[in-house]
Amino acid sequence: MADDRLHLEFFGAHLLIEGRPDWLDTLVDSFAPFVSLETAPPEAFFLKLEETDSLSPPPDMPVTWDGKLPEGHYSKIYESDEEAVQYVENSARLHISYDTARSEAQLMPGAWRHFHLLSIFLVVSAAMARDGLHLLHAACLTHDATGRELLIFVKSGGGKTTTSLSLAHKGFTLSTDDASVLHENTDWPLVWGIPRAMKVHFNTARLLPWLGEFPEAWNRFGEQSVPLAQLEGLIGMVDTPRPNKLGAIVFLGERSSGDHILRPMPKGDALVAIAHDNVAWRPAGMTSRAQHRFSALADMVASVPTFELSAGENLDTLSDVISSAMTAALRVGA
Repeated sequence: MADDRLHLEFFGAHLLIEGRPDWLDTLVDSFAPFVSLETAPPEAFFLKLEETDSLSPPPDMPVTWDGKLPEGHYSKIYESDEEAVQYVENSARLHISYDTARSEAQLMPGAWRHFHLLSIFLVVSAAMARDGLHLLHAACLTHDATGRELLIFVKSGGGKTTTSLSLAHKGFTLSTDDASVLHENTDWPLVWGIPRAMKVHFNTARLLPWLGEFPEAWNRFGEQSVPLAQLEGLIGMVDTPRPNKLGAIVFLGERSSGDHILRPMPKGDALVAIAHDNVAWRPAGMTSRAQHRFSALADMVASVPTFELSAGENLDTLSDVISSAMTAALRVGA
């Protein structure tokens, strides 16, 4: 790796990043399994990171996302069929050109700390999409009994991390609790996860006492970041990223006051729920890229059993419930 360049490869999708060495070192830590020492091919998606004292103005394009980032900075994403711009107030501006496979990030001094992962994932997603890979906001775990993958969907704060840790404690092997990837145009949906440090909420620590004591380092959202290596003694080894057959999809619903309730979820309802958090919308409708992504999600949902889960109080038994459903589905050829 050149001091100012970093080459990432995601099973055929290439991303070349140019920027300050200390910034790239952060990305090496975040994307360690995908760092390539080979020369990036000419067709690799390119991202240039630059520090600046002033940002280019927001573009005149439809808004597809509008809200606050986890660190509290207000942000908007503008998107057309050809390009996208993320504008973070008084902090950063990211421009992505889908047609030319090039992107550029302008960062004000000190902006890298809260910019780097959330915005880099927008570029990773664009690079993957050129090769038929779709980055999804979902947890991914391998079912030990069948070897198939389980995807868990719900909006941020809905319980993916708590559920993932519960399953990884027995019966499942964790790939990721947040960033999964779907391969399109395969005979059967193939998925895998991007390992990331887990943001553990203090409620998760309370519900899963076997996690042990946590330092009093909760942020204003009641969370703290826990490296996966710190959890391996409790949940086993984290899966090495590799495309594998999808076995089932679970969407997390409201908690149950009694036993766990795992019910089949109608395919249409499952697709709408998943797309709501994984496809960009705008008043004028979906862009052509969003339509393609929606179609890939529809094919995925049509191929495997879909469930809605209302988790009960005893999370120690949750793995048995989901494991039984996945084993039964595979037995009948689902």
